[in-house]
Parts: sequence; C-alpha cells; structure tokens
Amino acid sequence: MIIFIVFFVIVVFVLMTMVNYRKQMLKARNTYNEKMLPIEKKMLAHMKDRGKKIETVIRMITMNEDALIFVSDEEGAYASIGMSDSVIGFPYSDVVDVAIDNPMDGKEMKFLAVDLDLKNQGKLRYVFSDKPFKPKTYVGGIVKKYADDFYSKLLEIKNGNKANE
Repeated sequence: MIIFIVFFVIVVFVLMTMVNYRKQMLKARNTYNEKMLPIEKKMLAHMKDRGKKIETVIRMITMNEDALIFVSDEEGAYASIGMSDSVIGFPYSDVVDVAIDNPMDGKEMKFLAVDLDLKNQGKLRYVFSDKPFKPKTYVGGIVKKYADDFYSKLLEIKNGNKANE
C-alpha cells in the first residue's frame, strides 16, 4: 500500500511539473511574439527605406524579456539592430570595435552585455542580463548563446573591415 501511495505521489508530481513547464513555455512564446513582431516591422521598414536586403537575421531575447533583432545585408555591407524603442543602422565600415562583457563570479555570471563602437554613433551597449545568473541553466544558456552569436557576427563584420583595408 505504501508503495502505491509513493508511486501515486510521484506520478502527480511529474504531471504537475509537466503542466507547469508547458505553461512557462507558452508564456515565453507569447512574450517572444509580442516583443518581436513590432521590432521586425520596424527593421523591415528601416532596411527597405535604405534599399537593403535582409540576408541574415538573429532574433534574441534577454533575461529581462527584452527583444533584440540583428539583421544584415552582406552584399550591401549594411547592418541594423532593433529593440523595442529604437532601430539603428550602420555600414559595416563604421564598426570600430566590439566586445563582450561577461565577468564570472564562481558559477554565476555577474551580468552579460555586448559593446559595439561605431564611427558615427559612438559606443552602444546591448545588455542581455543586468543581474547575476547561471549560464549552465536552461534559460541562462539560451541567453548566453544569443549574446555569443550576436558578438560573433559583429566581430566577423569588424574583422572583415580590417581585411578590406
């Protein structure tokens, strides 16, 4: 009888965990869509107004549930970065420097940001997390990957500029 009760409790616990996980995933998807769609419209208009194509798209979300989209036209050597409140565009040749700022404190990352220095627009900082988090967790790993991909793409643009000089 005790084994049956323990088994029943475990099954109920697993079912509750699955339902809670599904609710969290649906909430995350809805948040993602609510934040991304308006930015995508702004980005499309921005690139179209400048006669640029969209060849690369990187959609990102931060630990604060802010959306960030990077698009680029490799042939036209032009990129654009959009957030809910702004869209900036720049020719690849404007990229002066790029850095990722992610200091560790044991197993936690204190914060996570990507810094971009542009000739005509100065230094810009894109914060992926402004509070400590563990990059080995599911959500922490996703946000860290977004920041790494964004940084890598910007570094590729910067290094391509140096090769062309």
